[in-house]
Amino acid sequence: MEGAKEMDEARRILLVDDDQVFARYFSKQLAAYGAVRIAGTKGGALKELADGLPWRAIIIDLCLPDGPGMDVVLEAKRNHPKVPTMLITGNVDLRPANTVYAIGVDYLEKPIDAICLERFMCSKEPLCERIDRQARVWRERDELTDSEEDILRRAASGESRDAIASARGSTVPTVKRQIWSLLQKTADESLHAAVERLIREAVA
Repeated sequence: MEGAKEMDEARRILLVDDDQVFARYFSKQLAAYGAVRIAGTKGGALKELADGLPWRAIIIDLCLPDGPGMDVVLEAKRNHPKVPTMLITGNVDLRPANTVYAIGVDYLEKPIDAICLERFMCSKEPLCERIDRQARVWRERDELTDSEEDILRRAASGESRDAIASARGSTVPTVKRQIWSLLQKTADESLHAAVERLIREAVA
């Protein structure tokens, strides 16, 4: 349970925008990548960033009611330098774009196409997280059990059947039976073939 909690915290996404309609719409788009936290003000965003917990991505509007979003961008890069960050704005002035580009922040003008947002998230998403996300798709599509999904993820990370059995506190024969059940659902010829297809879909 503790490991799952840490994973959920690491997948948090901060969306900073005072436009409630925009924030609600794009929070639904972002939900596939993690738990979305919405802040409508500079003060609220800075409070979120100060909680000391990790973030999956940070998306910030340039114009906020209580101050410039650029202050939030700088604070985000100061405290979370490795977290993918994007500045969004309806302002046609390109100076902010040049400024944020210099510190490794992406930039998009409103109105934002959902595809652009998806590309930002996918391009910044580590392969392991892409595989985890695709494994969840397989679970829903093929009705995999918790055990089958876990075995698929572990196999995709390179674990052998012996290692999988040990990590799960199970036996190799039990894991083999679960793999057989998984393959019946996914229609793959082998676990190796299933893993290869999962990875191909994850990076597509």
